[in-house]
Amino acid sequence: MEYELHKEAWLTFAAQATKKNGRPVYREFTKFFDREKVMDQINRPQMSERAQRIVEYRKMKKKERRNG
Repeated sequence: MEYELHKEAWLTFAAQATKKNGRPVYREFTKFFDREKVMDQINRPQMSERAQRIVEYRKMKKKERRNG
């Protein structure tokens, strides 16, 4: 229960965060918490460790190409 209280306090702090100019960091709830993305991750079948490494490798290579 204590963990949940601290987690809620942290999320409250994060949700109220502002930029240097005073504007909120999260202007919409979906920017703070994307429920659809979380549900997709939960419902997605788990990949093998090897498949996960291949995906990460491809992401890394794609990022390298964009950064030159």
